[in-house]
Amino acid sequence: MFRRLQPTPTLPPFEEPAADAGYLCSNGYLKKMITRERLRSDRSRSSFALVTLALPSPWQSGELHQAARVLRDRLRATDDVGLLDLQRLAILLPETPPAGAWKVADDVSRLLSRDMRRFEVEVFAYPNPGERQDRMNDIDELDVSDSDRSPHKHNFSGTHGEIASANGKSPPRDCIAPMQSLFVRPLPAWKRALDILSASAALIVLSPLLLLIGLAVKATSRGPLIYAQQRDGQAGRRFHIYKFRTMIVDADAMKAQLRSLSEQDGPAFKLKNDPRVTPFGRFLRRTCLDELPQLFNVLRGDMTLVGPRPMCSKEARECAQWQRRRLDVTPGLTCIWQIQTGPKPAFDDWMRMDLRYSSSYSFWHDLKLIAMTIPAIMRRDGVY
Repeated sequence: MFRRLQPTPTLPPFEEPAADAGYLCSNGYLKKMITRERLRSDRSRSSFALVTLALPSPWQSGELHQAARVLRDRLRATDDVGLLDLQRLAILLPETPPAGAWKVADDVSRLLSRDMRRFEVEVFAYPNPGERQDRMNDIDELDVSDSDRSPHKHNFSGTHGEIASANGKSPPRDCIAPMQSLFVRPLPAWKRALDILSASAALIVLSPLLLLIGLAVKATSRGPLIYAQQRDGQAGRRFHIYKFRTMIVDADAMKAQLRSLSEQDGPAFKLKNDPRVTPFGRFLRRTCLDELPQLFNVLRGDMTLVGPRPMCSKEARECAQWQRRRLDVTPGLTCIWQIQTGPKPAFDDWMRMDLRYSSSYSFWHDLKLIAMTIPAIMRRDGVY
């Protein structure tokens, strides 16, 4: 029995074409099926794949009907086909490894390339067994429409009915695109506007306080004023988060020695009485003032005011596949987990709170979480 789908689609909507291609499912149905397969894969550790055929301009009615006739004869009854967006036709292949997806891509491309415009073929796999995690985290662009920036895409031409990749060779079977990029949810306009206005106003109002904290950090301990740490953001893209330094120099080198003392289960490291923290750093941490430089991360777009807290890259790579769904949205300064009182929730519960927020956030929900964060900090009973 399938798990209940999340109420908010994880793939962006678009206007449906007027033409009815018959065999092709609607965009909304295709999105639901991709989301369902992802949830099922996370639960059962099975794999699935997605093959996309991209044209330089929107698909025309005749091309859709031609593709529908070819795909009806080639694909299984359990496969789904539809438009992922106006330029990309997508084939969803449940229970299919990357090698099988490339076989389907080759067969379909050979049949379609005879009479169609030049198109690009891309294969996505979930989870991707051949993809190194650090390679995915180094992706600088989430736009997968630019073939010059993607090593996973291959051009096919209909000239003389022959298939030719961009370099004249068959695409290697380890060219698998990261599926995570398909589930990215861009910030709504209201959320980005709230980020810019709030962060700008806070930086202006708090600038004297920021200056005083900076002077105090430099006066009370040796080392840099700002601590920058690499963390995983949306779709696993790495960025540097900024904080006022609260620890001694070379504190990161001591982390492995203290790992066994962590008070948080799972890959996250949390230690209340961390010996690496300076006396003034303890004050900054208790009051969360060390987090103020992250307002610059908000202005840059790396973070948002409300969203799942970004984890350091090493810890994020140790998360289970279902836990990485929290990376569909932009990370934030505060979220549901941060305002919890009492004992620290288990790591899995923390992740479920983040997933609950990412599937149902709204303007009023964000304002509520911001309002609840302030008293949690003042009471010092939150789980920051």
